[in-house]
Order: sequence, then structure tokens, then C-alpha cells
Amino acid sequence: MSRALDAVDVVPFAARREWITSTDYEVWWEDPRDLFQVVVEFAAGTAPDPRTVRLEYWQHSWPKVRVPKGAPVGAGHSGWLAIDDWTNGRWQIADSELIRQGDLWTYTFRPLNAREFPDEEDFPATFRRTLKLALRCEAPCQIQALRAYTDSEWREAEIAIEWEAQDDGSSTAEGRLEAYNGEILTLRPLVSSTLVSPPYAWRSAAVDAQTGGIVARVRYSHNEDSNSYDRTIVTVRAGPRTFSFAMDDLLAAGPIYVRDRGALVSQADAHLRLREFADAWERQHDKTIYQRVTEMPEQSWERAWNDMPPKRRFYFVLGCEGGRQKFGVDPTGDIFLGQNFIRRVPGKDTPRLGWEGQ
Repeated sequence: MSRALDAVDVVPFAARREWITSTDYEVWWEDPRDLFQVVVEFAAGTAPDPRTVRLEYWQHSWPKVRVPKGAPVGAGHSGWLAIDDWTNGRWQIADSELIRQGDLWTYTFRPLNAREFPDEEDFPATFRRTLKLALRCEAPCQIQALRAYTDSEWREAEIAIEWEAQDDGSSTAEGRLEAYNGEILTLRPLVSSTLVSPPYAWRSAAVDAQTGGIVARVRYSHNEDSNSYDRTIVTVRAGPRTFSFAMDDLLAAGPIYVRDRGALVSQADAHLRLREFADAWERQHDKTIYQRVTEMPEQSWERAWNDMPPKRRFYFVLGCEGGRQKFGVDPTGDIFLGQNFIRRVPGKDTPRLGWEGQ
């Protein structure tokens, strides 16, 4: 079982958070985050004049290019969507409201289309999706803490991880548990063959038919939006048997059997054990893709050719390396010329396109 806690501060999971200059403090994330609130705590008695401070975020393709919250994302059209990065973009001053309580400042965002992007009439978002956040002061200031909250919430759950002995007769000798976008709170042995030690590490003495295992209490991030980058990833760091899993997958879909690693991850209150689960899975599961491929006859040129459906006649593309202008040769021998993206995505070559075409 799990229980809800408070909102998620994603600053601890940033790739970079530091003073870039004596007046500019920046936070960089590897994945875009939907920020709803930013809290700044200055050293006691050092809060500057708010008129000398700016809150900025890194902006490029969003909000022009965006996926609605909760919308399914997969191959095809969504695979061509622009993804922001740390290099391409600009710093955008956030249209925000500030509440000051002494040295504690709380920023919230006004609707995105109020001032920043008035053309986005149907998108009055009160959050900012970004890879980077900056607090800029006109003079050096002393920040005690900076927190950035998304719409995710903290929850806690207890999970069990059990593994079998290795091929050489011994189980994983030692390892540790790590969490990204989350926190390991406690760790205890699942079986007597496992000894735990700080910080969240273990040493297993299981041999032959024995198994090793741990029970961990994990604080994880929960968000109804399946596309959120706040999802908690737990890693079992155990040398060549290392693997990771998403807490969302475990809690929504049930036990995770990592057959190649000889490991089972489950919710602790389900009281599942590896041996019984593996035996039942081997008896009942559908054949894996690898098993099905292995059972098929050796591929031949004739069968590969016959398995390909007939294709319609298609034009042949001709072009110069590095050039955006392409030519097409139809099966009839006719040659045609299209504008491609030369006008749709203007570049240095656009003015040189001196004709109107398809």
C-alpha cells in the first residue's frame, strides 16, 4: 500500500544547480519539468529588493510544440515533435506573482497567454515547462535554499526485492539501492541470508538454493500524467546484475519478474516469493519473442521475398549532399521538383528559391 504526502520539489534531482556568476543562480534538469511554484529562501535578513530580482526559465519549442497532459504518446506523429535541449533556446522572464514572507519568497505563474505568449489563446497554463530555471539579482545575494515544485505529489510504498543465486552458486555478493526522482527511506533484510548496511546497501551470503532479498520503503513521485518526467526510477545496483524499474509500473501493473537477472520485485504486502512466482510463471506464461524466433525454421531468401507484400511504384529521390532541394524521378521517367521544407522552414537557402512550385 502507498500513502500520499506533499508536492514534489524537483531541484534535488537536477543535473546542475549552482551560481553561474555572483548574481545568477541556475538549476538545470536533464528532462523538462512542469514548474508550478518556485520558493526561494534567503539567508536571514538578506532578502534583496524584489525589483532587483528576476525569475527566468529556458524556453524554445514549448509552448508552440506541446503534448496535452495525459495524452497518449507513441510512434508516428509524436515521434517528430521537437525536444528542447540546453543549447538551443533563450531565457524567458517569467510572468509571475510574488508573495514575500520575510526572507521566504514564493513565486507562482500567471496564465501563460496573459503576457508571455498572447497568441496561445487556448492555453492559459499556470505552469512553465522548462529544462532550466534561473534567479537573477542585480547585486550578490545569499540564497539559503531554492525549491521548484511540480504538480506531482510524494507518496510512499514498501517494496520487496528478491534474487536467486548466481550461476557460480552464490547470490549477489553485495549491492545498493538508488532512486532517481525519489528517495530510499529504509532498508531491511527480506531473508536471513542478507545483511544490510548504510547507506541503503546490502551483502548477501545466500548459496545454492537459497535466495537473497531486501525490503525497502521508497518515497516516490506520483502524477496522473503518464508523460510526466517526474516518474521515480529505482535501481538495484549489483554489478553485472544491475537493473532498474519504474515505481509506476510496479504499482499499476503488479510484480516485475526480471528473468534474466533472476530477480522479483513486488509490493511488500503482497508477500510474494521468488521461487513460487518463477515456477508459476514458467508454467503459465506465453512464449517470449526469443523463444518463438528460435523455434522457427532457418530463414531463406525465398521465404523472405514471399513474405514482403507487393509495393506500389514509387518515385526515386535525387539530391546533393547537404542540400535541402530534392528532385524526384517518377517510374514513368518524368522529373519533378518540390519546395520541400525550404519555405516552410526558412533558412539561408530560402531566398535562392526563385520559383513557385508544389
